[in-house]
Amino acid sequence: MGKTIDLDGFPCLVSEETVKELVEQYTGTGTVYLVQVKEPRKKESRVYARVQFTTVENADLIISLADERKIYYETSYLKAYPKEFDIEREPKVYVHDMEAETLYFGCQTSKDMFSVLWKSENVPVEFWFRRRKLRFFLSYLSVEYKLELLYENIWQIELRCPPDKSEKFLLIQLLGACRIYKKCEESADSYSKETPEYQWVRETDFTPLFCLGQSSAICLELPSGVPVLNFSEYFAYYKETEGPFILESGLPFSCNLDLVPIVGPPHELDLPYKLLFKICILVQQGYLAGPTLDNKFYRLVNPQRMNIALIEHALEKLYHSKECCYEPVRWLQEQYIKYLTSRKLPKTPDITLDNGLMYVHRVQISPCKVYFSWSRG
Repeated sequence: MGKTIDLDGFPCLVSEETVKELVEQYTGTGTVYLVQVKEPRKKESRVYARVQFTTVENADLIISLADERKIYYETSYLKAYPKEFDIEREPKVYVHDMEAETLYFGCQTSKDMFSVLWKSENVPVEFWFRRRKLRFFLSYLSVEYKLELLYENIWQIELRCPPDKSEKFLLIQLLGACRIYKKCEESADSYSKETPEYQWVRETDFTPLFCLGQSSAICLELPSGVPVLNFSEYFAYYKETEGPFILESGLPFSCNLDLVPIVGPPHELDLPYKLLFKICILVQQGYLAGPTLDNKFYRLVNPQRMNIALIEHALEKLYHSKECCYEPVRWLQEQYIKYLTSRKLPKTPDITLDNGLMYVHRVQISPCKVYFSWSRG
């Protein structure tokens, strides 16, 4: 038996708050988790309420009292029936919550610099360690949103401790975007201690210029004077760094705001599709920071100026470096100098595909951003 019951027999339509107060006379204050009042489909039927308690024992108590005809509303005795499934099967069981002074979205453009594309202040954060996800709650233009970040979309987490500031910053490098949910209007016939899951619906990027989808990192400004949780117990790729950390205002970098974070060269340059695809992969997966890709970078990957074999090899090498390149122009120049001074073209791996197989460029469009990959198909 679960924590949810149907309480049947109300002679008229009642509010969810009335049901809560009635039931908690027997089970105690704070024992009701969720209430939904249901109007009868037939005129001759009575109103019933579906009630989810915080414990199974409270549900059993109400059923037992109803069987003994000890629960009534006005002049009507109420009947209670157990439900096989709860209204909300997994109530809130996170380990740690806090409120971030400010939540920043953007890109890390150097080891000590973070380019801010969008921010929100006083953001409650929930760390659901058992379920391997983080939740952020914020409002924008009078609408409430929930952002959900799964562990598999986290590359690494770093606690930045600037010596000249009392604040600390939790820097989360992303492999994928947060899931965005918008809160629906509360139903007049429902009560809950907290917003039920069914009131959150998936939403697209609501920020100006689609800044969430263009962000490769999230930065939490932690409240000063509050002890910091030992995140190393919960995240394998976690480290702490003491040293300068600067937040600067940034600008969106995507060349197509309908599909972010697609990047591209200036209009006067016409790069081959396969090169643009590789660059978009590097940006989307965090090996290149979008704001650092300027005209000098695109000229360095222009096959009319440089052998395309050198360009492809350099981009492939960057992909396998497994860390972000914050100075792509200088890095490419160094790679080209090595190739040219050796007077040998880099060897490309000799990969043979089985009959019927070919390399496929894949693009997945999500509610927040575009994902690029290639595979054999």
